[in-house]
Amino acid sequence: MNQGNDSLEILHRLIIRSLLCLKFSGNRAIPSEVFNDMNPYTKKKLMACAKVMAEEFKNEPEKSAFLLGLAEGDVFDAP
Repeated sequence: MNQGNDSLEILHRLIIRSLLCLKFSGNRAIPSEVFNDMNPYTKKKLMACAKVMAEEFKNEPEKSAFLLGLAEGDVFDAP
């Protein structure tokens, strides 16, 4: 990842930060529909961005675990 240098990565970071807010502001479930309209390339890039961001949140274990789960695609529809 280019650490925010391209517009697609900036968009991915905004999406991921929105998902973090959903999850950690009231512990809401993340619906699986989030990825339904994405093509495989975009989904793969978003998941890669989540993995990079997990390292940035290494001092916040719950958020880091959530981001790693997002990178693996296994955080959806879970409370």
